[in-house]
Formats: sequence, structure tokens, C-alpha cells
Amino acid sequence: MIFTINNKTTADLGGQQSKILKHLMNHYKRIVSLDELVELLTSERANPVRADIQNQVSRLRRNLRDIIDEDKSIVTVPYAGYQWKQGEQHEQTR
Repeated sequence: MIFTINNKTTADLGGQQSKILKHLMNHYKRIVSLDELVELLTSERANPVRADIQNQVSRLRRNLRDIIDEDKSIVTVPYAGYQWKQGEQHEQTR
């Protein structure tokens, strides 16, 4: 899936990263817990472990940093989860 953030187009992200980014963007006004992301991806794999999700978020951050020069698009909220910090300035295609 391809996303446009702040008028810059990201690379074509893989399945798990696309699902995570889309979910964070759609719920940008609140913190999304790691457990919620595990549940989101459960249908894709039998039982994704928390470390897998953390690795996907880390890779997603690297991809976004390379595209939009923004290091804090996805912030970690200790003991709570992750939050999208770019507001509604996005659109997805495909």
C-alpha cells in the first residue's frame, strides 16, 4: 500500500507495516497498545509475538524517516503503546 504524508509519498510498504501504519493513522487521537496491534495482525499469522510487532514498528519508523524526514511520526508511549503524531495529514492509495 502506498501512503502520502505531508504531501510526500512513502515507499510501497509491506503487508504488516501497511496495516500498522493505517491503524495508527486512523486512530491518531489516541494511543494504540501493543496488544491491539498484536490483535490486528493475528489474522495474518497464527500468533504474532510482541517482539515481532515491535520490530515492524521499528522498520516502519525507518521507512518513514527516509521518506518524510520526520523522526517522531510514531511515538512510543511507555507502558501504553504507540501513537501517530502527524494528525490527519495523510491519504492512502491502492
